[in-house]
Amino acid sequence: MSVAEIKTAIAKLPSRQRRALAAWVQQQAAPPKSSPLREHARVRLLKALPSEQLKTGALGCIVHLYAKGKACEVEFPRKDGTSAVVTLEAVQIEALPDA
Repeated sequence: MSVAEIKTAIAKLPSRQRRALAAWVQQQAAPPKSSPLREHARVRLLKALPSEQLKTGALGCIVHLYAKGKACEVEFPRKDGTSAVVTLEAVQIEALPDA
């Protein structure tokens, strides 16, 4: 059965059954095997944090992971020699490839 045929079959279901099927699929979805984030990984900030004086694209290093990689503490060095340690959700940063 092709993806198009499956979509057509699902579209023909009553809305109650579609919602139940969608809920079941979400429950069955396997979590990622491992978080792409790990301690000491280099990361890039995806959106500025003005309260911390951090701009979009700021580079930092993960110093601690929470909730199996869903959140983390990231240290961002500043030009003045200080650093900002910020707790962020994983969606707020992107891991950079190892050098």
